Amino acid sequence: MSTRGLLVPEEGRLSLGHLWGQRDGKLQAFDIIPEEVASAVVIAIDLEKCVRMSLEMAGLVPTMEVQFPKSLAELHEKTGFDFETEVFPWVGDELGSFLMDMEATGLLPMPRMAFFVRVEDPAAAEEFLEKLKGKLEEKLAGEADAEEKTPSLFTLERKEYRGHTVHFLSGPFLVGGGPAAGVVDNYLVAGLGDDVIENVIDATQASARCCAQEKK
Repeated sequence: MSTRGLLVPEEGRLSLGHLWGQRDGKLQAFDIIPEEVASAVVIAIDLEKCVRMSLEMAGLVPTMEVQFPKSLAELHEKTGFDFETEVFPWVGDELGSFLMDMEATGLLPMPRMAFFVRVEDPAAAEEFLEKLKGKLEEKLAGEADAEEKTPSLFTLERKEYRGHTVHFLSGPFLVGGGPAAGVVDNYLVAGLGDDVIENVIDATQASARCCAQEKK
């Protein structure tokens, strides 16, 4: 399915608009989506405001067995990230997702899909991923210690693909690929399967070549 004609954010609302090109010298959301997707959506959103509103709403919810953070301080305590200094400064104003297909291998079909967010500072977003990777490695090591030094079945790995770093979780039961993430151009992308992230990189570089040719 081609991404032509899909809804894209424009001036804070969903509208039909130009899907390729550049914004402030950078690629747009639909430039990073692989051509062969089954469905895709992109919305314009103030993520910082949404997080703050969600925390306020959580404070209005009666006490439940599962406790949701009700402030940035509680969110920091639960996640280990100070959103004021480690997330909000680099996060952008677009959020999207796409579904490529369903992986038929294994007992249950698994969706090959991804979510992405626009970033204002790709280097800061990459630093966030590195910190997240470190925290997950500590958690996996802790679980291994709790099981009397039994090694974890899952490992966090990274690889380079066409000039980009792809982080992914590998293990014997992750049919079709485990969670993966990477910073691609000015977007942070997370999906199921490192090959999905590679497809985004391929699409981004193809779009960049098209933009370069149009300027000639």
